[in-house]
Amino acid sequence: MKHTLIIGGTAGIGRELAISLYQDGGKVTIAGRDAGRARSVASEILSSIDAPGAIDGIAADLSNPELLPASLALVEPIDHLVLVGMVRDANSIKNYNVAGAMKLATTRPRGLLGFPSLSKSDSRLSFGGSHGCFGSIGAAG
Repeated sequence: MKHTLIIGGTAGIGRELAISLYQDGGKVTIAGRDAGRARSVASEILSSIDAPGAIDGIAADLSNPELLPASLALVEPIDHLVLVGMVRDANSIKNYNVAGAMKLATTRPRGLLGFPSLSKSDSRLSFGGSHGCFGSIGAAG
């Protein structure tokens, strides 16, 4: 069973992808900024769809990359990484917030630094941001 980690899997495209992969028999870990919400979404999917896959939810916030290693420490090694989480802001020229703009512009590239390695045959998918190739996420094994 292929394992996919979806950062930003609690809503929108990420949630729909999680449902599809779960229905196809995949192991899916949904990650969002809020652990309770991620677990709740995983539980909703699990209880509403009878499928051969496995699904769970964890907290992982790309805007705080220094916390990612601890967030991902118990995640089993993955085969696919999907980044659909995003930070939104209401920055304007009149009230320009440099710190907000920097957080928005660097969330994905900085967040990826929290992923020490992926399997040799991994794949990565990023919607609306940059991505990189770093070499298994999660517990050693």
